[in-house]
Amino acid sequence: MGQSATALVHPDDLERHMANSAKLLTGERIDRGIDRAHRYRAGNGTWVWLEGNPQILRDAAGRPVEFLNAFRDVTARKHAEAALADAQVRQQAQHDLFENAFHHAPIGMALVGLDGGFLRLNRAFCEIVGYPEPELLALDFQAITHPDDLNADLGHLARLVAGDIPSYRMDKRYIRKDGATVWVGLSVSQVYDVDGRPKHFVAQVEDLTARRDAEDRYRLLADASTDLVLKVGMDDVIQYISPSVRRYGFEPEQMIGRHTAEFIHPEDLKRVVATVGEIAAGGTVEVSRDRSLRMRTRDGYVWVEASSTLVRDEAGAPVALVSQMRDVAERRAAYAALAEAEAKFRLMAENATDMIVTTGLDGAITFAAPSSLAITGYDSQELLGRRPMELTHPDDTAEVLRVFTNVALGRPGEPVRWRVWHKHEERWVWLESNPSLLHHDRPAEEQLFLDVIRDVTVQVAQETALAEVTVAAQAAAAAKAEFLANMSHEIRTPLTAILGFSSLLSARDGLDEIAHGHVDRVVSAGWALLSIVNDVLDFSKLEAGQYEIKPRPVSPVGVAHDALLMFAPQAESKGLALEFQADDGVPEALELDPDRLRQILLNLVGNAIKFTDQGMVRLGLRYDTALQRLHVAVQDSGAGLTAEQQAGLFQRFAQVDASSTRRHGGTGLGLAICKGLTEAMGGEIGVTGAPGQGSTFAFFIAAPVAKAPACAAEAAAPALTLDGVRVLVVDDNPMNRELARAVLETVGAEVTEAGDGEQALLAALSLPYDVILLDIRMPVLDGPATLRRLRAEPGPNMTIPVLAFSADSDLERYAEEDGFDDVVRKPMNAAGLIHTISHWTQWDPFSSEGATDVDAT
Repeated sequence: MGQSATALVHPDDLERHMANSAKLLTGERIDRGIDRAHRYRAGNGTWVWLEGNPQILRDAAGRPVEFLNAFRDVTARKHAEAALADAQVRQQAQHDLFENAFHHAPIGMALVGLDGGFLRLNRAFCEIVGYPEPELLALDFQAITHPDDLNADLGHLARLVAGDIPSYRMDKRYIRKDGATVWVGLSVSQVYDVDGRPKHFVAQVEDLTARRDAEDRYRLLADASTDLVLKVGMDDVIQYISPSVRRYGFEPEQMIGRHTAEFIHPEDLKRVVATVGEIAAGGTVEVSRDRSLRMRTRDGYVWVEASSTLVRDEAGAPVALVSQMRDVAERRAAYAALAEAEAKFRLMAENATDMIVTTGLDGAITFAAPSSLAITGYDSQELLGRRPMELTHPDDTAEVLRVFTNVALGRPGEPVRWRVWHKHEERWVWLESNPSLLHHDRPAEEQLFLDVIRDVTVQVAQETALAEVTVAAQAAAAAKAEFLANMSHEIRTPLTAILGFSSLLSARDGLDEIAHGHVDRVVSAGWALLSIVNDVLDFSKLEAGQYEIKPRPVSPVGVAHDALLMFAPQAESKGLALEFQADDGVPEALELDPDRLRQILLNLVGNAIKFTDQGMVRLGLRYDTALQRLHVAVQDSGAGLTAEQQAGLFQRFAQVDASSTRRHGGTGLGLAICKGLTEAMGGEIGVTGAPGQGSTFAFFIAAPVAKAPACAAEAAAPALTLDGVRVLVVDDNPMNRELARAVLETVGAEVTEAGDGEQALLAALSLPYDVILLDIRMPVLDGPATLRRLRAEPGPNMTIPVLAFSADSDLERYAEEDGFDDVVRKPMNAAGLIHTISHWTQWDPFSSEGATDVDAT
């Protein structure tokens, strides 16, 4: 009360309010249907619409005294009128927008009646199907839909009408007016009347010709790809998957139409969905991000790496996701193994007693294991950034740099030893390392030397001491070898005369029976002494690893049978039966060393006869074809052996009876030599038996099957003769020269003698000879020096055969190293000497060229 009415009127309505008041005062008529509503401020500060019916109250003179007005609240009505006006504006804008979009849209649009007939069409739709608009308005969509797609389209439409789906989308084909087929992407929704009844359908059509062509080309590539290629709709339904899915146990048809979530491991699904969401939102997935996931297969899961691309329609809306998946199971396994290896490496590096160090190509240390403190006195942190050359002994730096340079250049690494100064102990520590290059395929700044460094100070000291001991041992071995060579020569030289002259004496007529017996005893004792010398020398060679095995194709049956027959006289004198048995499977020829096999057999058969007083001695052979081994067994019916006797039987100097009252002699080296020879030929030897049951010595040797020797070589050799052969015998021992002359002249040879090398050279300059028998050890000029001068100085005997004639134990080396054509051993026998000289001086159609290495003993 008491306030001015105009103070309560809304500012926007005040002018109209005042105008109405003025008209009322002047008596002008007011349009009460429009101008009577104004906004007034309510007590709470809000504005309300009030509609008034103002009247003027006048006095008796007719003058206006006051206004009388009755108001009605019309706020709700005014708000409704404003909302209706806004709605009409929006409806008109939407209509204008729809019309504009309909007619000018880049995709085809059509309003389709409930019966399928076209109601309205835009230009783009007409261009896609190739019909003018008037002709299309007379048709329905069924008439231009490809027959193979019509049922699917009608099925979707039925679900839409039934309210099962709000809209649908499908790819289908239209038949253009010109008869061509065009692929389109069809989206259909339904429009309803205000009362909710279906009114018509809205169809949006996108020409997929270009996309289909691109998809066909891409499909060809995808079908041929070993990687897995799939196309997934935005509804997560698989639309296409390449045939390579068969490797995981599925046919493409089994997966098309199913959701990808069914085939992703539950633990990976959330991450995959998030990644797809980023891509759909327009984001990019960094290459460095882990894009691997586990895909379900028929038998479990396999790790794949996915690379996905979003497919959009012409309007830019996402329609599908194309993914290429590569099997990375092996790569992940390799990464896992690498990670495990790196963890193990670090664990070893941090706990190893050796020092593991990495350095750059500039020489700066980038990593040092904690063990560096114990080895060098430097903490691993102290070494970082330092160069090892700063701590290396000056005398070792050049060699260390050479090795590391070679490694940096890609050459193989090699162990290198060097000294480093110990920080706390103030001494030089010997280290050994073998560097290698890491990351050689990367830039130089990423390449590293990896070095495992070991403290070898104690080892170096031990090696130094060992080297000194080795030098002493080698000197002792050389002295031993020299002693054995001299001993052999000194013993064999008189034995040559003893055996040679006693043999000649035995062959003379006129000796009575007692004299013959005495001579035979001398010969037997001489051969026994030679056997002892040979055993000692053979065992010495075996211990030194100098025993050479020379395999060649020979008949194993022939070698074994001949060896057995050599003991026929001894067996007959003791009343023993000699038996020989060879299995049918023993090949005709084997690749083996017949001399070494014969040596083993002579030892074993000789022992069997020696220790058997009655019964038999049997030699048996069989062959293992699978393992290519010759098995030999020597069985006797002797006294047998106890287990204790068998245990030490093949040791050197071991004898069954070593007592002072023993019946049988020997050095105790024979079986040790058999063991060494057997093992040298890739075999083993052993013995079985029991006291009173005899013994069986069995061994095997490696012996591959060989081609049988030529039959011609088996022909009976003619009687040897040396008629007219001129022989120069060179020896400082007159008895050896006399013996050689006595033997050779009996078969017609013409013999000339020389006492040393100088005399031999003078003789060789004066007369031509057919062969020279040359001693090795002589005063003035020895045999090898004489041969060198003979071959170098012009003369009639430069090219004739020269035979080494010596009692040395390693006579073969003179043929190999000094150029002797052949060897004749001392002590000799007449047949061996004659055969060797005959081989080199007479043409033999059955002999082969080259050295025969005939042992004249």
